[in-house]
Amino acid sequence: AKPTRGGPASGAQFAMDFSFSFWVINPSNPRSAASVQLLVSLVDGLGLVQNSSLSPAVAPLGIPNSSWASNDQVSNPMVGIGSNAYTSKVIGFSALDPWAPQPGDAQPLQVRGANLLSASTARQSSPFPCDNNLISISIGTDIPLVVRPGVCAPSLTIRGLIGTQTISSPTFPVIQTESVFVSTANWVQSTGELSILVARTNVAGSLYGTLGGKLNAIQVSLINQASPQSAPALSILASSGSWSSLVRSGDKLNTFESTFGDAQPLKIFAARFITKRIGQAVPYPGCLNTLTVTVRSNVDMIPANCPFSLRIFGLKDVSVSNVTQLSTSQRVSPGVQALPLTGSISLSGAEHVVSNGASFWLAPGTCDAQDHQSGSVLNDSPGGSPGMGYWENGYVDSVSSLGTLTIDSTMYGGSGFSANQACIISPGFGYTTAGYVSGSSSNAFSIDRRLSVFLGQRVLANSDLVFQFQLQNPIKPQMSPSVFISMQIGLDAFNNSHFASDSTLPPRSTTAQSTAKASTTGCPATFALPMDKDNSSVLCCTSCSFARNA
Repeated sequence: AKPTRGGPASGAQFAMDFSFSFWVINPSNPRSAASVQLLVSLVDGLGLVQNSSLSPAVAPLGIPNSSWASNDQVSNPMVGIGSNAYTSKVIGFSALDPWAPQPGDAQPLQVRGANLLSASTARQSSPFPCDNNLISISIGTDIPLVVRPGVCAPSLTIRGLIGTQTISSPTFPVIQTESVFVSTANWVQSTGELSILVARTNVAGSLYGTLGGKLNAIQVSLINQASPQSAPALSILASSGSWSSLVRSGDKLNTFESTFGDAQPLKIFAARFITKRIGQAVPYPGCLNTLTVTVRSNVDMIPANCPFSLRIFGLKDVSVSNVTQLSTSQRVSPGVQALPLTGSISLSGAEHVVSNGASFWLAPGTCDAQDHQSGSVLNDSPGGSPGMGYWENGYVDSVSSLGTLTIDSTMYGGSGFSANQACIISPGFGYTTAGYVSGSSSNAFSIDRRLSVFLGQRVLANSDLVFQFQLQNPIKPQMSPSVFISMQIGLDAFNNSHFASDSTLPPRSTTAQSTAKASTTGCPATFALPMDKDNSSVLCCTSCSFARNA
């Protein structure tokens, strides 16, 4: 700049003021202002040098002056890069905004660290086990994150997104409406860490990067694990900054029973039964009987990402299933079969549910077109035959002495049944009765029958899942035995699972109920809960109401 000149008028000393500027690139890490000194050297024509003593430069302590709002600087001819004034790298601000100029910002080489904006938040789309969960994150910093190829590559890292079955990937897709960040991130499943670079497509002044003070939105699609959990704490790190807590949304979700706070990322509900009811159509001995099961859950049942299974225990012929009641005359003779045989059976009965092409129609002749469910909603195995369940027509559910056992087929009509030390039961061949292994009265076993079904399609929370199956009633009269049900969610991709609790579990609980067991001796049905008996006196379908299923 052109110097101003003074003179000896009024005795003042001669003075000359010089003004000049030069370019530097700030370091990528925060730092305090530089300690700047000035040295003036005078050189005459003979090459004689006179140096002043080193003096500390007077650095401005306040905020940058008004020229920061209007001074658009030109490219530096030395390095071919340009810069804009402060205000072109941040959004509009008031004096109290954290991205506004701060005291001391005018001091040379004072470099700020990045701080997370308080309005940054994260939320989820689903609290259900095994569901696809869209995590939406709104993030911003109080300074621009400037990209300089080969020099500065700013990034954001979010940590704590644990509780997923989404495998790690260095190229995990990121959804965004503005191309503020690159299109893929580095995802680490074990720590729930997502790291993403700032892209070169957005402009912060004349440079690439993000604007200080602006919130930017990204989304990632994760898969919830099978086990319930409370929402984990989240933290975020911006380049040149330090770890900060990321606020979790306190909003509701548009899901069953949701309330404030359920939008916190990876808050996963525990499953519970709202309804678990069973009823029959025929009370007569030896007849083919249609049993109707109605199940309703508090969570969406989602088989796409981990298996959902229902098992019904305790469907006993009491006269031949308990060794304490067994006599020679009650044994099943070799070769005698009770229906249905072990294997796949239809889930479409003759009373309340009939198959009509691809759908199960409830209460035919009395219900409207909306009262139906898909014929492939249940299978006999994961991905197995639609509209079918798997029936075990006699298996060992308790034994006095654990270990491998063999049932004498000539004595009790069945063989190959076994139980191990962990009370895990295996079905054998043929229908059999309770009795004693190898004729020893010290090693008694009892027999149960059960049905297993596996979900083939999604069933919404608070929706009835209704199915039927047919079996042959016992010959001897008996009171209705205690019937139990279990619903297992998982195993998922990382071997997580849990079992549904009963209706006493509070809504939106994130803790699964402890192990519940059927009240039998020996090897009980683990995690099984007692079913409610249908008390209707009507033995045929007279209404579309699920509550009136006989």
